[in-house]
Amino acid sequence: MKTLRALLGVSAAALAFGALVATFPASRGFALPGAASASTSASASSAPVKKPLRQRPALATIDIPTDKSPFPKDAEWKDAKLVQPTRNANSRGCDLEILREYARVHCSVDVPVIRQYAGDIDDVETQVEPKGPQMFSNGGGHATFPLRKGHGHVFEFFETESEYNGSSAEPSFVVDAYWPESDKQPTIVIRGPAR
Repeated sequence: MKTLRALLGVSAAALAFGALVATFPASRGFALPGAASASTSASASSAPVKKPLRQRPALATIDIPTDKSPFPKDAEWKDAKLVQPTRNANSRGCDLEILREYARVHCSVDVPVIRQYAGDIDDVETQVEPKGPQMFSNGGGHATFPLRKGHGHVFEFFETESEYNGSSAEPSFVVDAYWPESDKQPTIVIRGPAR
């Protein structure tokens, strides 16, 4: 809608191009952060059992290794811990999982695009999960990134908004993750729109 046109300065044709970008396989270490992707294999079976947010352990209580390990395979996420982020504001439908030194934020709303605004792109993956044959019909999306001292990442999840003349992608959730060298634990903040 207005926000997307102001943010990206695109016409309806460019919006259609953006939807096509969202149909490529999962992007990992892609040189142009902001290009979202789709996966033909959703990893719903590897998701941990959901608990209400207040019953999940706090991120500050999780032991996160400082050694670098290989990027997790989809099957490994079944062993991830579902945790509470450092701060969570209006982020309905978003979950934080920790596996070794990797974090994955999954938002189950209709996500056509995920953009990375800051941070290294090594060992980073953004993925949009299609739920049907329609181009704008998604089952959510996630951003996977490493938690390493001295590094940080910023992602923005866009959400499909239906309008009388079609659909648009509106800014929705922002994920800020950083681990200052002087801190014992990383900080992950998930902020949703005030709607």
